Order: sequence, then structure tokens, then C-alpha cells
Amino acid sequence: MAHPDGPTPFSAAARLAVAGTGFVRAVAELIIFGYLPIRLHSAGEERLTVLALISAIPALVRFVGSGAWGAASSRSGRIKPYLVLGFAALLAVLLLLGRLTEPWAAVLAVSLGSLLFSAVAPLSKSLVSLLASGETSRSLAGWLQAESLGWLVGGAAISWVGTRPEGFQLLLALAAGLIAGELLLILMALPEVPAAAREEKAMPRLLDLAKAVASSRIWRALVAFATLTVASEGTFTVYGIYLTGILGGSERLYGASLTLSTLLGVATYWALGRFSHRLRPERLLPAAATAYGITYVIMTSWRDPLVMAALYALPLYTVARTGVIWQIARETAPTERSAAMGFLDGSEALAIGVGSLTAGAIADGLGFPALFTTFALAAGLVALASHRQPDAEAAGGRRSEAGSGRYSF
Repeated sequence: MAHPDGPTPFSAAARLAVAGTGFVRAVAELIIFGYLPIRLHSAGEERLTVLALISAIPALVRFVGSGAWGAASSRSGRIKPYLVLGFAALLAVLLLLGRLTEPWAAVLAVSLGSLLFSAVAPLSKSLVSLLASGETSRSLAGWLQAESLGWLVGGAAISWVGTRPEGFQLLLALAAGLIAGELLLILMALPEVPAAAREEKAMPRLLDLAKAVASSRIWRALVAFATLTVASEGTFTVYGIYLTGILGGSERLYGASLTLSTLLGVATYWALGRFSHRLRPERLLPAAATAYGITYVIMTSWRDPLVMAALYALPLYTVARTGVIWQIARETAPTERSAAMGFLDGSEALAIGVGSLTAGAIADGLGFPALFTTFALAAGLVALASHRQPDAEAAGGRRSEAGSGRYSF
């Protein structure tokens, strides 16, 4: 029994629902954005630019949707209804993809669904940061671990059943079943969580977003992170095709590399959460950018499927993403948290779209060495620029680590 003045403990089902917002979404999105292009490529679609649109157009839709849903949540002070809407849309897309064979039909279905399920990722992170009764960074690291486990399960599923004739249908059924279960948990077990609604009257969405990211430290971090996301997600867009179609690697190696990547991601999230009290979020981004630059130089000069798979598995994006999420959680007020997380996910989605289109266009026109060289230069610029950013204490930007403390995990 919790103390009357203390936080109300979550039930086991409610904790599972919170973790599922990351885990289940990751499984579904990996199958949609990671395996669907390979499926269509093996069915005869050879234009990399067209295959890249499967990620690019939905990402551009999510750029608008994430910010809008985040701002709407901040104004209304509610999160649960938006999560239900988002997961319902994701379930509908999974059921529809099982009946579609044309690339353009698949792009349209995923794009329309993205307008609604773009609410899930930012509001899930906002939910965790607002509920945390202890350190926000550690709670977010735990949620990111759950998300990373979703990538692990999705990668393992692709590796095990992706080569079967009925593999794609089995993967869609797995994802749809998980989404349906998560929806039931949210509806039945997750209490309504006020998202620290604003006291003032409704504010226009653009002003909501502008206020949430007004700190120059935050928008600089967002620009740096978006640049790394262009490179990382651009690589992800063409990775399966490059590994299996150009370097001669197997689909089993592709799935295994995704599995290894997520295992390393889970371990990295655990380590970051364990030592969060000793780490400065603003230092994680430049460290990841430096490692990215070195990695892309190796990709350019060493064309081997095992080397490519090993480099792809490095958890560099995990470090960069954790840093920027922590920074936003620490440097925004609770009333601005959902809007700020929405802006982060919108920026990430825009970068995914740009990265997907850039990767497809450069790989088609100039080849993969030119693509990786471009990404190496971008990572180098981010490393140089972000190393010059002042520490949070010096800039006066760091806020308390605690969330609202209404519930405990």
C-alpha cells in the first residue's frame, strides 16, 4: 500500500502496457519499414528510389503528425486517448498490408496510417517521463530498453521465418497480434494520465512547439541529431538490399545482424540507465557522431558482407538518441514535455524521410561508396559542431530529474 501522500503504484498490467508502447510498436515498425522493402524487391521491384519511398513518404507524414499530436496532448492534458488511436491505426495498416501487392498501394496505406500512429512514439516517451517518481533518465532508459527488445524480437522473427513463402504473412500476423494485445492492455489497465495540461487557454500549435524548443541548446541538439538520423536511417533504408543484393549476404545474415544490433542496443540502454547519474546528455551526441564518421569510412573502403553486418550492429544510434531524449526531458517543463517530444519525433521522422530519399537517389545515381562517403562527411560535421556546445550547467538549462511522481513503477 502506497503512502497517502506518495506516488500511487502501477499494477503489473499497467506497467506491461507502458513497456508495450515501446516494445510492440518497435516489432511492428521493423516489419513494415525493414522487411517490406526486401519483400517487394524480391517480388521484382528493383528501383531503389521507389523502395525508399516506403520509408520516406510515411516519415514526412509523421513529421507533421508527431508535432501535432504532441501539441494536442500538451493542450488537452491527456495521453491515453491518443495512444489508443495510434495503435488502432497501426493495427489497421498491418491487416491491410497482407492484402496488398503493389508497391504504391503499400506506400499509400502506410502513409495514411502514419498520420495517426505518429502519436504513439512521442506520447509514449512523454508518458514515461511524466510518470517517473525517481530519475527521469533511468525511467526513459528502461522504456528504451523495452523498445530495443522489440527490435530484437522483430529481427529474430525476420531471420527465422522471413525466407519462407508464407513468411511475410506470418510476420504481419505476429505484429497484429501484439498490437491487439497492447490495445487491450491500454484500454483495460492503463489509468488516464494527465499530461500536465497548460493552465492558459489553448495556444496555437506552432507557438506550442516554438515554446517547447525555445532553448538554443535544444534546437542545436535537434539539428545535430536530425543530421545523424539522415545518415543512420538512410543506411537502414538500403542496408538489406545492399547486404543481400550487392554484397551477396544472406537474408539470415540480415536478420541476425538486426538481432545483434538490438541485443547491443538493449545492453547499451541498460548501461546508460545504470550510470545515468554520471553521464551528461550533451556529451553523448558528439561521441556517437565521431564513431559514426569512422564507421562510414570503413564501410566505404571495405566491401564485405560480414564487415558490413558487424558495423551496422554497432549501437551508435542508441547513444545519440538517448542523449537527445534525456536532454529534452531534463530541459523542458512538464507542461511542455509532450509538445517537445512530439517535435523531437517529428524532426526524427523528417530526417528519416530525407535520409531515405537521399540514400535511394545517391545509391541509384552514384553508387554505395559515394553514399557512405556523404554520410561520413555529415557525421564529421556533427561531431565538430556538437563538441562546441556548452554544458547544461554553464548554459543554465538543466531542470530537475524527477517526473510528476504521481505514479511509481
